[in-house]
Amino acid sequence: MSTATLVAGAVAGASVGGGLYNLRRVIVASLGHGGRRRMGMPGGHDDPVNEQRFAELIDLCAEHHIAVEWADLGPIRHGQYLRRRRLIELNRNLTLRQLVAGLAHEFAHYAHDDGCSTARAERRAWEYAARLLITPDEYAAAEAAVGPSVNAIAVELDLTGVLVEAWRRWWRNTGRWDSATVCRDVG
Repeated sequence: MSTATLVAGAVAGASVGGGLYNLRRVIVASLGHGGRRRMGMPGGHDDPVNEQRFAELIDLCAEHHIAVEWADLGPIRHGQYLRRRRLIELNRNLTLRQLVAGLAHEFAHYAHDDGCSTARAERRAWEYAARLLITPDEYAAAEAAVGPSVNAIAVELDLTGVLVEAWRRWWRNTGRWDSATVCRDVG
């Protein structure tokens, strides 16, 4: 078996949110990486939307033969893409909201074949992750509900402010920005 495998364990009472995947026991491994497996998932937000997002991102990585593992990356790093090993390491100390953003960001490094971290590569990865997770309609609805505050929109979407800022930057750079209202016309 050469593709990454996702196994959702069924440990009673250990589920984050009790949604589709029991995220405390997710095992993501690739037999192409020496069969190493890291078990356990940090606690996070009790949100089935983010559980679904995370599961879809794990599936996306598996489709592209990218292994995903947990690591202790310290208090600052959320994740890293190790290009030569086709491996994404995620910090086990993050909330589910941060994990979703981090995994989408690291997948973007794979999608752009980034070999090193530069300011340009990081900006591009955040914008790719934002486009992956936020649709124009979702953004417009969130902004209509809570106003233009980045943090308020992030809470409404249950994502991070970094992703909202990246989405806005991408939207502006595509020439769709309207200075009166960020997303008045999403069509």
